[in-house]
Amino acid sequence: MKWLFSVVKECFWLQGILCLGLLFVLYILALFGHGFVDPDAFYHAKISLLLWQHGPIHSFPWLDLSLVGQHFADLHFLFHVLMAPFVSTFGMMQGLRYGMLFLMGSLAIVFAGCLRWLHIRYSWFWVFVCLSSAPLLIRLSLGKASALALLWFVIGITASLKQRPWVLAFSVFGFSLSHGGWMILVGSAGILSVSRFFFEGQLQEKKLLLRVRFLSEIRLIFASFLGAALGIFVHPNFPENIQFTWVQLVTIGLKTPMDRVVLGKEWYPPPMSGVISGLAPLLLLSLLLLVGFIFARKSQIHREQAIQTLQLGSLFAFFFALSLSSIRSIEYAIPVFILFFCSALQFIDLKKMFFEQRILSILAVVFCFFVQIFHNTEAISSLRTMSFSDTQYQVAVLAMRQAGGKNGDRIFHTMFGRFPLLFAQDDGFRYVTGLDPTFLLITNPALSDRIDASLRFPSKTTIHDWNWMISTTHSRFVFIPKIGKYSSIFQLLDAEKNRYSPIFEDEKCKVYQVTKWDYVEPK
Repeated sequence: MKWLFSVVKECFWLQGILCLGLLFVLYILALFGHGFVDPDAFYHAKISLLLWQHGPIHSFPWLDLSLVGQHFADLHFLFHVLMAPFVSTFGMMQGLRYGMLFLMGSLAIVFAGCLRWLHIRYSWFWVFVCLSSAPLLIRLSLGKASALALLWFVIGITASLKQRPWVLAFSVFGFSLSHGGWMILVGSAGILSVSRFFFEGQLQEKKLLLRVRFLSEIRLIFASFLGAALGIFVHPNFPENIQFTWVQLVTIGLKTPMDRVVLGKEWYPPPMSGVISGLAPLLLLSLLLLVGFIFARKSQIHREQAIQTLQLGSLFAFFFALSLSSIRSIEYAIPVFILFFCSALQFIDLKKMFFEQRILSILAVVFCFFVQIFHNTEAISSLRTMSFSDTQYQVAVLAMRQAGGKNGDRIFHTMFGRFPLLFAQDDGFRYVTGLDPTFLLITNPALSDRIDASLRFPSKTTIHDWNWMISTTHSRFVFIPKIGKYSSIFQLLDAEKNRYSPIFEDEKCKVYQVTKWDYVEPK
């Protein structure tokens, strides 16, 4: 047994096989045997299939009333290219699951390689700690481009730390073709450069060396912008992607019009208890690190390593602050914390620490292990109980076809998050809003405000509001999910029998066929 342990300890690839095997088991439990929690997974699966069948998507007629239909850009183009062979081979949703497993494995291998590039020992162990954390387990199981984005992110952060501008430019280039949030990597590279120059200035007395360092950091920042510019230019949707990216990053990401549209949960600030709970194992590791600094700090600290640790600490503080305003940022905060922790751990004499504080260290590690297991069990359970099935609303969409629905007919749906589910089942219909309600707000504020009011306060929505929205959008069908607060809407439409004819109903939704569009709003 001791021989086997020593072989695993010395063999990097054997450690990798063991780590990947455990991660695959964990992610198979999270991905297979149930649906997806996030409706966006259905959009990504459908677009990947359409891309495989018809090539790059240059227009989006399914949402012709919003910005998406007028200036479309596939900001996840490379992600959809990678998913296309999987969805075409195994079917849309099942293929997406296999594609997510592939990306998770690729991310693990790249992360381990980056940790080894930074001369961090036991890199596969830290990869497992990172990717098995509950928040990342959930984020990487949503069927979105998070795993591919994190792959480029980790490469870019490592390249910044190692002062490799061309590798950084390549990672930003890949990020800009894979995910709409590529500015995260550009900003992170900038934070690392500025913090390095600042900490160098505190520790370096020779001004000439500081000037050289300044030029080096400017070169890194320039490389990140060069990679982004090249990615934007070679994108198949250029130049439409410029305006689309601006809306995604600024109008939605920074300004976030929460007072006028109802956004997805990931855009809203999480409770502090939720952040602390999600990061609990990592916070416990921080306490272990603090104990090490107090009782077992090495007498000599390498200056370059100290600067790198301070850089990563600054970057983690930035992402932790972002996580308090939007839970989606936690997927970047966790890998940065692992990098920070591993870098800081090199200042601690582990043998001394475990010898002098053996009981405390063992208790901390064991407690972290059980907290991690508890969080993973809870995360997998939530993914299974809160998911949409692969065939969600398939029968409802079929009922619309059987009622005479033709290609180009519009479906009015009350919740923008239901668009991907309907779109995945039938790409012949058109829809009112989807992907993000801000896209409709930009092009048609009056319609967007009416829809938003009906979503927030359905009991205050009148039949005049409904008739106006349906007539304005020329919708042939009305699709309403069965949610408690929508019961008043069913009563309104059921009472207007000469205009709305119910054609389908089950425990999940109710569908009406619109028979008249001749409504004129009273003055």
